[in-house]
Amino acid sequence: PDTRADNNSAPSAIDLATAYADLTVTTLTVPPTAKSGDNVLITWEVRNNGNATTDLGAWNDRIVLSADRNLSADDIVLAGSVTHTGVVAPGQSYLGQATLALPRDLSGDFHVIVDVNANRTVTETTHTGNNAAASAGQISVSLTPTANLTVSDVAGPSVLRPGDNATLPYT
Repeated sequence: PDTRADNNSAPSAIDLATAYADLTVTTLTVPPTAKSGDNVLITWEVRNNGNATTDLGAWNDRIVLSADRNLSADDIVLAGSVTHTGVVAPGQSYLGQATLALPRDLSGDFHVIVDVNANRTVTETTHTGNNAAASAGQISVSLTPTANLTVSDVAGPSVLRPGDNATLPYT
């Protein structure tokens, strides 16, 4: 036993914090216009605002088109998974980009939403509410013109019997 009387100290509080990553989209760039069926380049930057390095070195980001700025089941998924590889330390960022094909029959004005860590595989504890971000502006998609093909002249024999072969020239 310690026989000195001065070995006691006053209690003091200490702060304990659980280690977590907090992946947040900080910028999102989309083209202002496109035609249905076009390939469009989407770029985004993600920052780890948490107090720990991500606990995984690979996860998926998802990209959708939405009529509003909210991620929902009726959004159009352009890329179900764009894989990010590499850990991200606190305060560090990564750049993501994808060239994606718009659906051929699409028209209208849409926000692009990027949902980082889409499968929630990186441990972010309760900090997942800021994983999805919508573009500030909308991408205006117009239908690509379709070909208007018409036949102007068809020629052929005037009489055929079942089983006969025939040639039908047309222009």
